[in-house]
Parts: sequence; structure tokens; C-alpha cells
Amino acid sequence: MTHAEGAKVTRAAIVLVTLSMLLATMACMPLLSQASIDLAALPKGSTLINRPMAFYSVHRAIFWGALAALAGLVAIIALLLRNMAIRKRTEEELRAAAVKYRIVADNTSDWEFWLSPDKRFLYSSPSCRRITGHDAGEFLADPGLLQRIIHPDDQIRFREHRHEITQNMVTGEMEFRIVLPDGSVRWLEHLCQPVFGDNGEFLGKRGSNRDITARKLTDDALRESEERYRTLFEGASDAIVTIRDGSFVDCNRKALEMFRCTAAEFAGRAPEYFSPPQQPDGRESGEKVREEIEAALAGSPQLFEWHHRRCDGTLFHAEVSLNQVECQGTVELQAVIRDITERKEMERMKDEVISAVSHEMRTPLTAMLGFTEFLLENEVDPSQQKDYLRIVHGETERLSELIGTFLDLQRMKSRQMPYELKPLAVGPLLAEAAALFDGTSKTHRVTLLLPQELPPVMGNETRLHQVLNNLLSNAIKYSPIGGEVILGARRDADDVTIWVKDQGIGISPEVQEKIFDRFYRVDGSDRRATGGTGLGLALVREIVHAHGGRVWVESAAGEGSTFFVSLPIGVASAGAGTEGWDEGGNI
Repeated sequence: MTHAEGAKVTRAAIVLVTLSMLLATMACMPLLSQASIDLAALPKGSTLINRPMAFYSVHRAIFWGALAALAGLVAIIALLLRNMAIRKRTEEELRAAAVKYRIVADNTSDWEFWLSPDKRFLYSSPSCRRITGHDAGEFLADPGLLQRIIHPDDQIRFREHRHEITQNMVTGEMEFRIVLPDGSVRWLEHLCQPVFGDNGEFLGKRGSNRDITARKLTDDALRESEERYRTLFEGASDAIVTIRDGSFVDCNRKALEMFRCTAAEFAGRAPEYFSPPQQPDGRESGEKVREEIEAALAGSPQLFEWHHRRCDGTLFHAEVSLNQVECQGTVELQAVIRDITERKEMERMKDEVISAVSHEMRTPLTAMLGFTEFLLENEVDPSQQKDYLRIVHGETERLSELIGTFLDLQRMKSRQMPYELKPLAVGPLLAEAAALFDGTSKTHRVTLLLPQELPPVMGNETRLHQVLNNLLSNAIKYSPIGGEVILGARRDADDVTIWVKDQGIGISPEVQEKIFDRFYRVDGSDRRATGGTGLGLALVREIVHAHGGRVWVESAAGEGSTFFVSLPIGVASAGAGTEGWDEGGNI
């Protein structure tokens, strides 16, 4: 019999004894009523008969009632003694269990404790010192110590946790921080469960606490590493994609921009999906990409150029770096894709420039070599010799101009050509240029159109003369039958616009932007007959842009051309037109 069952039996015995005593008393009441005789109410001369018998009956009833009460009392004492024995045996069993639990708890690395129903510490394992910095005795003496050492940011969650366990009588767990006496912070993994007796009565709560600070630090470091990787992954200027089992499984934002698709359109696709059927070398894209993947999976990093196709069908040239990586035991490939379309275009332009420069230099050099060799190998009369030398000199000047213009362009492109800006009057600048070219051709007439007043522009006189000379020279050169060349200027709001108009062969609209590129030549025999370096308009554009202005042309084939140069006026041009210059006006 358990302690709880003994208590139930004792309570039942007390109830039965009480009822038996009550019944004995009720049985004596009629006899007591009979034994009680009012003598004054008897008639005079009455004689009492059998009175001793009546008293005997009363005494007998009292005797049996007292005997019944005594029997009940004896029964209660016996039951109490039995219950005490049961309780003693139960307490001994509990103590034995507690000793076993204490032996286990005292030797565990976790901090174990028992709380009474009123939240007092009944037990705290020695590990509390190592984990919290406080001895077990401190927790036993101060029930509120646990709540106080919890980190302020976690206290509300901990109170809610304890309330839920007490209210619902369920096991609960959570992670929270504690503050040690030295101010350091530790993370605990906490498990709390209610404890019940054999009869289901609530005996308190058992808590188990494990120091997980190291794990938390590792998790935090891993999370920070992942966040850092994701930031670098998403912020990379190149497209980064992950390939698993021959398909794309992940990509960064740049990849979506590069291929002009959504993440849903990208994921799960094979690499050849984003490629044209064939590569520039004529091989099929599918076959070639499989070879690259197999080589990378074999442990050999691959670096190659590839033609890709965007989701909108446009093609671009890319450089691909393919490497094997291992993620959580899974072998994957990571590809870094760099769009090199612009680089390829620059290489093409560089090749074209070298080819054009070589061609342009070869022409005067061929003439110079030919005439000098002829003069060295042949007797030439003085007049003819002078003509030959004049041709050599002209070709030398042409070659010098070509080299000088090309070097000017290169220095401007790299911002290595310093020149100062100052206020310049537009009228004298244009008048000087018009006078220079007015007598150079018998079939051309240069006309100057200027308003009465024009504001000055901030510019470099030498470079602006270069602009005007190139424009006037082209106007005369590309007007083979002669005619009028007009040089004019006007004010347009905050700009001064200079124009050069000719009556020459004109330029078709589709090539009007290209004529400002280096070495660009418009097809046509008339143009090829004019010669030139092919760098003049490119130089004009660079100089005008350096002044913060713009240059454009309006023309139609066979109807002449008008070139416009717009420059900011006054002080505004010093700020708006000096991008890339220092405070001294140097570029």
C-alpha cells in the first residue's frame, strides 16, 4: 500500500468511528428518557418500583457506547500507525531514489536542478558553478537568482516559458543567454518538465541546462560566413552559377541580368540551353560543353571563351571559368561567367586601328621611298628633282600629321593631354580660321556669318583652332566641284553654337554617327579620292567633349553637310565643360 492509499484508508476509518459513536449515543437517548422521572409529578403516596433496573439499563447503554468509541479509537490509532509506516517506507524509497538521482546529477556535465511547486530550489547540481559562475548554495538560498542572471533580452521569453509549463503541465525547452558575474555571456539549452507523484499530484519541476555557447559561436560564425558568401555571391560583377548533375541549380543576380531571365527560367536548365547551336569554331555547343564539364569534374579547372545566348535570343561573348567544388558531400561545378563582348569589340577596333594606321602610313612611306630611290639611282635635272622633293616633303608632312593626330587622340583618351581654359571671344577665333582657308582654293569661297554680339566661351584656343581647321578642311575637301563654305555662330540659351556648312557630296543618315569614329571611311570613289588620315573628326569629337560640348552633323547624300559644335558659355562652361580636369585647368 502506498502512502496515498494509506491516507485514504485512515480518512475512511475516522469517518466510520465517528458514525458509530453517533449511533451509540442515539440508542441511549430513549433509555435515558425512561430513567429520568419527575418525582413532583407523581401522586401523593406513590411508590417507585424497579428503579434500580432502570438505572442498570442506562448504565448498560452508556457502557456499550463507550466500548464502541474505544474500539473506533483503537482502530484509528492502528490505521495511523500503519499509515506512518507506509509513509516512512515511501520516504525511504524517495530518499534512495534521490540519492541515485543526485549521484547521476552530481556527475553530469549539465546543470540539473529541482524546483518545488512554490519555485524554491530543492536541489542544484555542482555543474552550476562551472556554467553560471554561482554555487549551488546560492541558488538554494536565493530562489530569484536564476531569473536575475538571465540576459535582459531573454527574460520575457523565459517568464513566458515557465508560465506555459506551470499552466499546461507540459515539458518545454528553449535557448537563452545568461550573464556571468564577470559580465561574459553564455548560451544555455534549457529543458524543463513538471514532476508528478504516484497519485498525480504536482511535486515541482526538473530543469536541465546545457552550455551551448561554443555551438552558438560556431553557428554564428557559419551563418556570418554564409551571409558574407551570399553577399559576395550576389554582389559579384560577374555571373556566378552552380551546376549539379548537368543542370543549373543556383545563380546570382548578375547571372539573371546577363542572361535576361528570371530565376525560375534559369534553374533546372542545361548549360547548352543558353548557347547557340554551334560555337565560333564550328563545333556543336552541347558536345563541347559536356567535354568541358567532364574535364572539370575530373579535377582539372577549365578556362575558355564561349558564345552565349540570352533568353531574348541575343548573343554575347563570355569568358568562363569552371571549377569543381564540394558542398555537404555533394560534388558540384561553379562557373564564373564574364561578359567580354566589349573587350572583344575593343580588340576588334584595336586590330582595325593598327590595320588602318599601317595602311595610312604605308601610302606616304611608299611615295617617299619610291621618289628617294629614283633620285638616288637616276640622274635627274634640277627642276624635276625639285618637283620630286616637293612630293616627298608633302608626304612627310602628311605622315607627321597622321602620327601627331593619332598621338593626340590617344593622349586625350587617357586624359594625359594638359591644356588650360580661358575666356575666348568667338568672333576673332572664327574670323582667323575663315581668313586662313579663304585663299587656299580657287573654286571655294569661305563666308563668315556672325551676329553683332556673342558671349565668350571657356576654351583652349589652340584646340578650338584644331576643331575649326578640321571642319573647314573637310568642307573644302568633300566639295570637289567648289562652292561656298559658310562659317557661322549663334547663341542658343546657355550655349554658343558654331557651324560649318558646305555644298559638297553630303553624308547619308545611316553613317552620320560613324564618321566620328577613328579611321572610318564612307564607301564611295569620290571619298576615297580625297585622301586624309581618317582621324580628323574623331579628334574634333574628343576636343569638343573635353570642353563640355557636343558635335553633330545634318546632311543628306548629294545635298551638302552642316557640322555643328555647341560649347557652354561664360563661367558655366568652366564647370560643365571641364570634366576630368584639375583646378588648374589641366585635363
